[in-house]
Amino acid sequence: MVDSSFQIKLGRIITPDGHQKFIRLARHVRRGASKFRKSQSRRSGASKRQAPLHFQRRVIIKFHLVKMDAQGKARQAQHLDYIARDSATKDNDAGRLFSADDHDLDMEDFKTRSENDPHQFRIIVSPEDSKQLADLDAFTRDLMTSMESDLGTKLDWAAASHYDTATPHVHIVLRGVREDGRKLIIPRRYIAHGLREQAEKLVTLELGPMHVREAAQKLARQVIQERLTSIDRDLLYRADKNSLIVDISQTSNTGEAWTRRLDVARLKELARLGLAEKLTPTTWQLAPKMEATLKALGERGDILKAYHKALKTSELSNTHLGDVIYDPCASNTGPIIGRILEAGILDDVNDKAYLVIETTSGQSLYVPMGGADNIEGLETGHIVELTPNRAALKPSDLTIEKIARLNGGIYSAAFHADQDSSARPQFIEAHVRRLEALRRGGLVTRNQDGSWRVPEDFQDKVLAMESRKLDQRPISIRTHARTKLKTMAMTMGKTWLDETLVDGAMDVGSNGFGAEVKKALDQRRAFLFKQNILKSAADKLTDAHLVELEARDLSEAGNDLAERLGKPYAPAPKTGKLTGRLVDSVERPSGRYALIERAKDFTLVPWRDSLEKRRGMEISATISRGQINWQLRRQRGLDIG
Repeated sequence: MVDSSFQIKLGRIITPDGHQKFIRLARHVRRGASKFRKSQSRRSGASKRQAPLHFQRRVIIKFHLVKMDAQGKARQAQHLDYIARDSATKDNDAGRLFSADDHDLDMEDFKTRSENDPHQFRIIVSPEDSKQLADLDAFTRDLMTSMESDLGTKLDWAAASHYDTATPHVHIVLRGVREDGRKLIIPRRYIAHGLREQAEKLVTLELGPMHVREAAQKLARQVIQERLTSIDRDLLYRADKNSLIVDISQTSNTGEAWTRRLDVARLKELARLGLAEKLTPTTWQLAPKMEATLKALGERGDILKAYHKALKTSELSNTHLGDVIYDPCASNTGPIIGRILEAGILDDVNDKAYLVIETTSGQSLYVPMGGADNIEGLETGHIVELTPNRAALKPSDLTIEKIARLNGGIYSAAFHADQDSSARPQFIEAHVRRLEALRRGGLVTRNQDGSWRVPEDFQDKVLAMESRKLDQRPISIRTHARTKLKTMAMTMGKTWLDETLVDGAMDVGSNGFGAEVKKALDQRRAFLFKQNILKSAADKLTDAHLVELEARDLSEAGNDLAERLGKPYAPAPKTGKLTGRLVDSVERPSGRYALIERAKDFTLVPWRDSLEKRRGMEISATISRGQINWQLRRQRGLDIG
C-alpha cells in the first residue's frame, strides 16, 4: 500500500440553508443547554433563530421547447448561427460552439445529427456571479454531466458562452433524444427547479457560499439604481396589498438590522423619483405604479446603451430631436421603412430582441421586436418595413360569438352550417381550428359531442389574449431587400426601388439613408431606360412595368434551374389549377418563390411561410385574379391553408 502525504483539513461547516448549526451545537454542548438558552433569550431584539451568515449562490434558468418540424429545423439553423456569433464571445474571439467533448464543435455535424429529432430544448443558464467563475464552459460541462446523471441518459448538446451583457451566460441547444434513440422527456419539476438547484450547487461549490457581507454589498449597489431591484420586490412583498403601505420596523428576516438601513436608503431614493412617500418614521406609502415605472426606467437605460452603441458602430450621429424609441403600442405610431443598423438581443434571459433602424425620413430609431425568433435571419443592411401589431378580434371570433349567441352559448359546426347555407365546409373548419386554439388558451370549453361552450365575456377574453401576444410579437416585419441600394439599382427584377417609384408616396428625407434612397431611385430610372423598360428616364413606372420586370427575373431563374432539374421552366398560369411537388424555395431580386416541380416541367410562384412545412410534398392551388389559394395536401383529405 502506497503511503500518501495528502492530509484532510476541515474547513468551516455550513449547511445548505446557510445556518451554522454545527457551531451552535458545539457551543450548546460546551456551555450546557440551560445556559445556552438563557444567553439566547437575553439578546436584545434577537430572533430565536440566528440570522444566516451565508447564502446559496443564485442562478437563473430558462427552458424553451422547440418542435423539430420543417420550420423548427430552419429556426434551429438560425439559432445556432445566432448563439455562435462573434460579437458575443469573450475578448472578441471568433464565435464557436462547444460540447461535452469538443472545444470547437462542428455546427453542420450537429445539425445533421439533429435532423430527425422530435423536438429540442433551448436552455439559458445565467449565474448571478458568472463573472467570478473561472471557466464558464467548464461550468456548463459539469452542469450537463449532472443533468445526465439526474435523467439517467447520455445527452447530446451544443452550447455557446456569451459575454456581451452585464451578466455572462450560456446558451445550450439540447437534442430531444436519449442515448438509446428514444424521445427525451424532461419532467416538469426538473425544468422548474431541478436544473436550477444543480447549477446553484455548482456555483456555490466553486465560489463558496455568499457571505452576508457580500450580500449586503450587492444590495447596497442597488440603492441608487433607476430600475426594479430585489430591495423593491421585497418592499412590495411586505407592503399591505390594498394600501401599499410598508412598515420597515419589521425586516423580512428578524435580526438583520443592516437590511433596515438599506430599506430606508432605497425608500429615500424612491421618494426622489416620486414613487414613495414617508408617512411616519417607520411607514412609507408606495406608488401604485412603482413596479411598472421602475421596470420601464431600467429598460430605457439598457435601450439607450444599445442604441448609441449601434450608432457608434455605424459611424452615425443622432440628428433626431424627438424620442429615439419607437413605441409600437402608441395609438399614433405608424409603419416605418428603413435600413437595419443593428439586430440584437437586449436581454437574453427574458428574450427581448431589438432593431436599430435608419429610416427613409432620416431618423435613427430603436425598435423593440419582442422575442429573439422575430429577428432571426435579419442582418445589418437589410431594408425592412415595420408595422405595429394591434390587438383585435379576428372575423372568425365575431362569427363564433354570433353563432354561439343564437344557440344558447354553444357553437357547433352543424348549427353554423344551418344558420349560414353559403358557408363552405372549409370555412367552418377554419372556425373550428380557431376554437381549438382558443381552447388551448383556456378561453372556451369543448364538449364531449364536439361542440364548444363560448363564455359571455368572450370578446374581452380574446382581446386580452391577443394583447398578451403582443409582448412577444409587437411588430410585423416585411423584408424589402437584402442587397445594397447600389446593387439593387442595377438588378433585373421587381425590386423595392421599383415599387417605391410606382407608389410615389413614401417619405424620403434629404439626409442619411433618405439621401441614399433618392440617389438610388435616379440610378434605377436610368437603368430601366437602358433596358428598354422605360421609353425615357422621366417616364412614370406602372404596375405593368413591375409585371414585366418580375417575368424577366423569373425567366432568368428558370433557365438557371432547368439544367439542375433536367426539365424546362414554364410560367405559372394566370388562372386555374396548379399542382405539383414543392421542391425548394428560391431567393430572387423580385422576392422569394416556391419551386413547384410537375411531371414535364416546373414553375415558380410567390412564397408563403405556411409552405415551409410542406417541402418535398405534393401541393395544389387555385389561381384567380393574381391570388393563390393553396390546398395543402395531407396523407388523407385536404387541408386548406
